Amino acid sequence: MYGGHTIVKAFNGEEEAIKEFEKANDELYHSAWKSQFLSGLIHPVMNFVGNVGYVAVAILRRISCHQRKNYGWKYSILYSIQQAIYSAN
Repeated sequence: MYGGHTIVKAFNGEEEAIKEFEKANDELYHSAWKSQFLSGLIHPVMNFVGNVGYVAVAILRRISCHQRKNYGWKYSILYSIQQAIYSAN
């Protein structure tokens, strides 16, 4: 577009070239705006999804342990470490 600037002026195509440029520029502007908007939403949405997953696992673990009536201590890592320490003494 810029390379043919002198030729466009010579054949009275300046107005047509300006309209074509403004159309392409508007398309690029709107496309870039949508892209920035969506990329700005990705981090908060993924953070929310991670938090929901964390809560779901916590709830399911609580239900599972409550059904077994052991409240999860026999299956936790802390219990395993505690048993290893006591058995070493």
